[in-house]
This record gives sequence, C-alpha cells and structure tokens, in this order.
Amino acid sequence: MFKKYRPSKYISYLLLILPIIFFFFIDMDREVDIWFLLSHGREVLNNGIPHFEFLTIHNGFSFVMQQWLSSVLFYFFYHYLGNIGLYVFIFIINGLIMFFLYKLCMLITNNKVYASILITVITDLLLELLFILPRPQIFCILILIIELYLLELFIRRVNSGGAINSSNYSNEDFLDNWPMLYILENGKQAYIGESNHVKTRMTQHATNEEKQIFDKVHFIYSKTFNQSVTFDYESKLIQYIVADELFEVTNKNSGMAEKQYYKKSEYDNKFEILWRKLQREKLVKHSLEEIENSDLFKYSPYKELNYSQRKAVDDILERIKEGSKKCIIVNGMPGSGKTIVAVYLMKYLADSEEFKDKKIGFVVPQTSLRKTMRSIFKSVYGLKSSQVLSPSDITKNKYDILLVDEVHRLHQYKNISYICC
Repeated sequence: MFKKYRPSKYISYLLLILPIIFFFFIDMDREVDIWFLLSHGREVLNNGIPHFEFLTIHNGFSFVMQQWLSSVLFYFFYHYLGNIGLYVFIFIINGLIMFFLYKLCMLITNNKVYASILITVITDLLLELLFILPRPQIFCILILIIELYLLELFIRRVNSGGAINSSNYSNEDFLDNWPMLYILENGKQAYIGESNHVKTRMTQHATNEEKQIFDKVHFIYSKTFNQSVTFDYESKLIQYIVADELFEVTNKNSGMAEKQYYKKSEYDNKFEILWRKLQREKLVKHSLEEIENSDLFKYSPYKELNYSQRKAVDDILERIKEGSKKCIIVNGMPGSGKTIVAVYLMKYLADSEEFKDKKIGFVVPQTSLRKTMRSIFKSVYGLKSSQVLSPSDITKNKYDILLVDEVHRLHQYKNISYICC
C-alpha cells in the first residue's frame, strides 16, 4: 500500500464544527433593520401585502414590498420563539448553505472530500463574518449556491450521457471493428474494459445504470492489437490501476487468469510503454515498479491466477454452490498462492448476486497479515475491512461462509478448538 496523507476524520469533524461555533458569536443585534422587517412581516400576516407604506408619517405613500416573504418568515420565528427563534432560523439557513456548498465543492473537485470540507469551511466563515444576518440577502446566497449546484450537476449529467454515447464519436473504422481497450472514469471511480466494437459497447453502457456514474471515456488503440492482447491488457490494467489507488476500480474479478499467446513477451514490454503514456495523461500515478512492491498488488483480488489457483477457485465455488457444509482444505507449499485464492474468493463472492445476502468473513490468525488485509480490503471496491477477522471475532457473529488463512495457526489460540475434516 502506498502511504498517502489523509487528514484524521477528527480533524475533518473539527473543521466542520468551526463555522457552528463561530455562528454563536455573531451579534444579531447589530442588524437594526430586523425590526423594520418584523413589522412588515406582522402587517402581511394580519392584513395582507400592503401597497401603501404604513410606517411613514406621510399619508398615501405608495410602495412595493419586495421582501415580504422573508419578512413573514423572520416574523413567524420571532413571534413564536422570540430572539432565540431568529437564531434558530438563521442557523438552519446557514446549515443549508454549508450543505449545498459542500455538495458543489464535491462536484468541482471530483469528490475530493477533504478539499471540499476545507473550501466549505473557509467560505462559510467568510459569509458568517460579512453576510449571515437576519436580512433577505441570506436567501439570495442560499438560492445562488443551489442554482450553481444544480447547473453543475446538470452539465455533468449531460456530459456523462455524451461520454459513453456512441453517436458522439467519429466514424473511424477501428471504432466499429477492432480490438480496443477503454477506461470509463469520473475522477474518483473507474471501469476498465475491452471490445471489438467499442461504439456498440458504449451504447450498451449508456443504458446500464451502474455505468451512468461515469462522465469520461478514454480509448486505447493500436494497429498491432489482437483480441488476445486486449484480453491480457484488460487484466493487467485492472490489476495495476487497483493497486495504483488513484481510482476506485468497479470491475468484478471473474475471469482473471494467466494468459499465454503469440509474442506475449513483446507485448509485456509494450505494456510498460502504455503505462508511461497513462502516467502522462494523469490516469495513473505510480510506476509499475512501485506498484509491484506494494501490498495491494501482492495480495490483489484481481491477481491473475495460475492454473492450480484457478482450479482451486473453481472447485471451491462448485462446492459452495452445491450447498456443501463441509470444510474445504486447500493444501500447498509456502508461497504457492493460497492466500491469493482466499482473497480472490472474497471479492468474487462479494460481487456475486447469488451470495449478496450471505454473511462472509475472512479469518486471518497472523496479526501483521490481518492488519495488512484490513488495509487492502478498505481500498478495494465491494470489500470492507470489517470482513477481515481474528479467530476470536468469529464467536461474536454468525457467518454463512468463512475463509480461513493458515488454519494450522489456530492451535496457538487458547479456548479455540478445531476439527480436521
């Protein structure tokens, strides 16, 4: 796993609390116009919207009450709750301003949570200092931010539909009949695929609800591609982009297996060139060497399985689908990839509709490896760190399926009995 600076969640909570704390130091009494607004609100509720100024010494002085609705709202809260009511009402409006400002920042920053929180807090503190008062302007600020949010959301949805709509592409022959790769992304999540007919595939994705979250598509084309190459590159891209951690990859891991084909070694070298191009396009961050030295790559649920691993996975899945309640033991020398088989199965079962209602856990007796696995599961789409268990954890809940790594280590734990199957 790569070390990335992530501010503590407690720091984030503290930042969000700052505007709330600062709000209670706002001197509402400095806004003398509030009494004028309250009088107008009372007049509207009692006698309807006036067309003559009733607070002037002049008779028959006609005027247009532009802020009648805000006056009514202010008076309503003041009438029933007094000065505290005004504070409560302004607090609610300020909360809505913060909420929609945060949502807008999340869109603009492509779902960067901490940057969005920081921008929201700084902006709201400035607004509180200058504009958050019992005056109609607070409604203007709220309406403006909501409008900006809805416009940004509309633009992104329009672009999203266009990004994977084949009618927007050019008419090059290779888009209709050539093996190609593509990456769908939205700044936070990504989906990697391959197809011989990418325009048709994009039309299919455009009608798929799961793919409608993406607003950009990147095509990868070469005149030297054949379908064996694109199958291989698709698996490699999934495996490496997951471990790169710039995007959360939404692909399932079914079908991930080692592939052999004509001139594979040459294409392996060309993959390094492709990766460097993706780095220049800011679609990936780390080098292949850095990724290959990471724990997430080493224990990736997207690992290409060798023949023995693939056979073990198929046999286990067949037994599970048959409803077998007997233990299934996977034997192998150290380093043969038994842990990879377990991690692969966890991801496969988590993605499967057939097992979506099953409670599944992965027992890891070794403390250091368990910590690593929890970090890995936290980074993989569809998995949760809470699925990685210590031997004592399994006594706290009932599980439908348990995968146990290094089961021979269980005898080291007190009060745990086991049966050889």
